[in-house]
Amino acid sequence: MNITPELRHKWRENFKFLGDILYNFAVIFVIVAVIRYTLISPFQVNGSSMLPNLETSEFLMIDKLSYYFHEPERGDVVVLVPPENTDTYYVKRILGLPGDKIEFLNGQVIVHNKEHPEGIKIDEEYLATDNNKTYLPTHENRIIDIPDDQYFVMGDNRRASNDSRSWGLLHRRSIEGRVWFVFFPLNKIRLVPSPTYQTL
Repeated sequence: MNITPELRHKWRENFKFLGDILYNFAVIFVIVAVIRYTLISPFQVNGSSMLPNLETSEFLMIDKLSYYFHEPERGDVVVLVPPENTDTYYVKRILGLPGDKIEFLNGQVIVHNKEHPEGIKIDEEYLATDNNKTYLPTHENRIIDIPDDQYFVMGDNRRASNDSRSWGLLHRRSIEGRVWFVFFPLNKIRLVPSPTYQTL
């Protein structure tokens, strides 16, 4: 078979076209991977532990960038890898920060820190009024010291949440990112802001 210059040129053009396509796919893949693992990431809620504020099957957008510039704050809703099961992800709310002492008293979370050494109750207006009990009877008057790089997290649905009350403190490196907003279902799109605790 004789390969004419015209056929050789056509093949060359076809290979060039295929190479351009593969190159563009590679660039897109790298960009998506960088965004996915360092900037933002989707997450689907599975379970009722964050009711009434997040519902099962809702899709969240996770902000991974912010925590490169500042530490997690009290009240942030975060996606995390629990120490009891590193093959899964949970979504919880940060209540205790490094340096805090957390106490359970009369069904409430009490924070002891430099500003409030005697302790002050966290005012959690986002909880359902009929579902805000924070501890088991055996936790009464229990005080938890939070060391550096550790956090105390709980679900907003206190009666149905597997969280720091059962598996302990959460290391900083186990926090994947802060929940930014709900993007699906479309009729429930909303921001997930961190509360401002007037007393802390």
